[in-house]
Amino acid sequence: MKTQHHQLRYSLISLPLVAIMVWSAYHGVGVYIKDSDTLLSNAEYEQTRVRLDIPFRGNILSSDGSILAATVPAYRVQVNPYGLVSSEANVIEPLMTTLSPILDTPPQKLREQLSSAMEKRQATILGIAVPETRFKDLKITTTGLNPQITSVISYTRKINGEMKVITTTMSNFISLSSVSKREYPNGTLAGPVLGTTIYSDTVVYSEPFTRNGKLEVNKYTAFITEGKSGLELALDDELRGTVGVRKARSPLERSTVSSTLPAINVVSTLDLTVQQMAERMLDQAYQKYKLTGGVIIIMDVKTGDIYAMATRINRPAYDPNQPLDAWEDAVNPAVSAIHVSQPGSTIKPIVIASAIEHGRAIETYDDPGFINVRGTYIENYRKTSFGKVDLMKLFLHSINTYTVRNAQNLGAELFYQQYKLFGLTEKTGIELKGEESWGNIIMKGDKTWTESTMASDAFGQSMTVTPLQMTRAFAALGNEGKLVQPRLVREFIIDGTRKVLPPGPQHNAVSPAAAQRTLGLMRDALIEKNRLDRQAGLSPNVIPGYTFAGKTGTAQWFKNGLLQDTHIVSFAGLIPANEPRLAIFVKLNEPRVNASTEVLAGATALPVWRDVADQAVRLLDIKPDSK
Repeated sequence: MKTQHHQLRYSLISLPLVAIMVWSAYHGVGVYIKDSDTLLSNAEYEQTRVRLDIPFRGNILSSDGSILAATVPAYRVQVNPYGLVSSEANVIEPLMTTLSPILDTPPQKLREQLSSAMEKRQATILGIAVPETRFKDLKITTTGLNPQITSVISYTRKINGEMKVITTTMSNFISLSSVSKREYPNGTLAGPVLGTTIYSDTVVYSEPFTRNGKLEVNKYTAFITEGKSGLELALDDELRGTVGVRKARSPLERSTVSSTLPAINVVSTLDLTVQQMAERMLDQAYQKYKLTGGVIIIMDVKTGDIYAMATRINRPAYDPNQPLDAWEDAVNPAVSAIHVSQPGSTIKPIVIASAIEHGRAIETYDDPGFINVRGTYIENYRKTSFGKVDLMKLFLHSINTYTVRNAQNLGAELFYQQYKLFGLTEKTGIELKGEESWGNIIMKGDKTWTESTMASDAFGQSMTVTPLQMTRAFAALGNEGKLVQPRLVREFIIDGTRKVLPPGPQHNAVSPAAAQRTLGLMRDALIEKNRLDRQAGLSPNVIPGYTFAGKTGTAQWFKNGLLQDTHIVSFAGLIPANEPRLAIFVKLNEPRVNASTEVLAGATALPVWRDVADQAVRLLDIKPDSK
């Protein structure tokens, strides 16, 4: 009976428990059936991992294949705030000793960063993009998606009242993320042309998902390199490529959401040795004439290829490997609106070629030394009167009055139409986003235009242009009158396949006959100048084996609205003169000779141009055209 009594009691106790279990199971199944989609969605979300395949930014190469800008593997280095806690304070010293040379951070500064991260429990970035090669003495292991420093480190820690030596991996305190670093192996060479980049966390993939019955959007960011100026900015889409996305719920299951598009390598038109030479020549002129800036451009007259674009402003040469001190450092004065200046007399060949083109050139002229244009007196340099002269002597003596008479004979309509045809009123179209604006020319019809405006424009004093605009205009005179579009990019290399880019569009500025006649006049004027220089005991500007044609320009300029006592000097020229291959433009800002600012282009810009051209034709293997 006693046993039966116990069995009955256990049965009475068990029945409610069984009932509760049945009730729970029933409702559990109901909940599962009712919210199965949500549960499955949550489970899938928790188990799915997204991997971003980030292509390395493409290289920028010189025309001979030398690397001008490249991307190398790197790590972002960050403090793990959950590992570096106050109880681990003694680990700071060995971490500092190990990481200081790798991060190129002074030990004391690194110690302060580590201590601050420990005190504030913050994830502190110690290095944005540290080249992978610097970690060669540390063991890096990639587990899953993130690399880890598995090299061990030793330090002391108090445990149960006793100091003990702890040996553990650095990954407990320092975390790495795989990124890339942009490097420029030639330092300051072509810095403003190549441009600069920044690193930023950018959203590269977004996907909607359902969690707990609510629609959400998950955004995935990648630490990528973005172009901010120069070719890096202009070709950012090509150089960056496209980030690929993969999803996986297990090591064996992988699905591709979007494929990685490889970055494009860009082959520029820059010739490494010619660029180096041009920058060296500009630096020498900078020191010799105490310049505040300058530009040297070397361009192929047929294709528009820029072999060299050397620039300097009144700041240290810009090195894109270093952070910018100011955005002005990255400005390219060859195309920038803030560095436009008056072309001075380099514009005169454009005026004469235009007058010849329309049959309105004044072949001979009796120069009085000045002319009156509606109350404005136009004078020659030092008010010189040259008497009876022809077009060759117009270039030889750079006669303002004679040039103005040709412009007046051409007429305002044709005068400004020709300036437009020579590309002086528009952007050149070169692959540089920095070409935000162009020179300023007041056209007939504008409220402030007068006949004296055109007179000043005829010898390059009222108008402003960029150095590249003048180079392009002169190149047309050496290209049978055809205006080419300058370019800095010759081809793309896409996944190993080369895509050669065709030259840009061309149009006729003047006829071949007008261009050839103007070219001959400039060449003959320089030959005569050399003859006169020899008679006067001066050194002539000659290049053995080559003839060349060109024109000097000495222009006044204004700063903060005030006329300066210094000048902008330039020389635009073509070589060889008989069959032009190169258009070369040299511009020097505020040259001084023996403390004097009364400096003409013939004594400064022309000799620099001669030396640049002398080396350029040899480096580019251009054949001589004279004995």
